Amino acid sequence: MKVRPIIPCHSAIQNPAAMYISKKLKPLVKVVPAILKGTKDLAQKLSEIKIDCTDKWWISTSDVVAFYQNIPLKHCIDIICALYEEHTGVPSMDKELKEMKLFILTLHVGNLNLITQYNNLLYHQKNGLAMGVSDSPDLANLSGWSFERNAQIMSHPLIPYYYRWFIDDICAIVYAPSGMEALGVLNIIKFDGMYQSLPPPSWT
Repeated sequence: MKVRPIIPCHSAIQNPAAMYISKKLKPLVKVVPAILKGTKDLAQKLSEIKIDCTDKWWISTSDVVAFYQNIPLKHCIDIICALYEEHTGVPSMDKELKEMKLFILTLHVGNLNLITQYNNLLYHQKNGLAMGVSDSPDLANLSGWSFERNAQIMSHPLIPYYYRWFIDDICAIVYAPSGMEALGVLNIIKFDGMYQSLPPPSWT
């Protein structure tokens, strides 16, 4: 049986900082068009779609393998900072600059140097998002969106329906003559290298 270590950080001392970041990121997650709110939202959007029945189409479902554990954490933080700046605007006033500095400081405090103890040994999570940290779902969702936006998946002419819910579950409808060709169209959905889709924030 294959196993992999996962740091449980639901009670980490830094969690108040992560809760603050989660609260600040909720408005960003809310406006991302590719993220569903849940299964009910999935069904509602499916009911609204208009399929061109003159073309052959396929339903595709997929899962991002070990999404949490494979996210390059420091690159993820850079992306979150850039998305947050894009959403709030480049800080110009002294108060705005202080709030932005607080955001980046809290983002680092809440997600770096997470440690757990097991059998009298201390373990430090060096990469990936930790389970139980309040803002991990927000970081994962927004990191995924950075790639999806860069790939322009929501406006692809052969993909009339594309959504991601529960962070790493994907559902798409693809126009293609065959299943293999549908998979070929969906090959643009690759999460490796996703963190290079945005420039570094201007205030670093």
